Amino acid sequence: MSRTNGSSYNSLSPSNVYEAIVQFTAGAESTRWNRFQNFITANSLLVLGWATLYPSAEGRLPIICTLAGICLLGIIGGIVWCVLGYRGSTFHDLYMRQGRGIEKEARMRKTEGAFGPSLVLQRYKLGQ
Repeated sequence: MSRTNGSSYNSLSPSNVYEAIVQFTAGAESTRWNRFQNFITANSLLVLGWATLYPSAEGRLPIICTLAGICLLGIIGGIVWCVLGYRGSTFHDLYMRQGRGIEKEARMRKTEGAFGPSLVLQRYKLGQ
């Protein structure tokens, strides 16, 4: 797509923008849940490893150091997950605000009631 006059950049309709926002919101939510699932899986492996080594740790320094290392990995993983989760939530909240703004604008124009953006999107997809 070029940025010359008459390009598709200049002809974005509210339905195109709304459809993109809906897709971005769904993608952001999916990413958040996938990230959470990966975090839970990684922490489950760390807990399993820790529980396996703990009974044999009786005074053995290498095993105690390994247990401490597993705990440290869990703490670091939790911090990283919090940072990435905050970032993902920020994107999700941004997309939700933008979608609500389009819906609010459609309601203010009294076009098709509260479901105006959805109906516009449906018509766009059906080619009407």
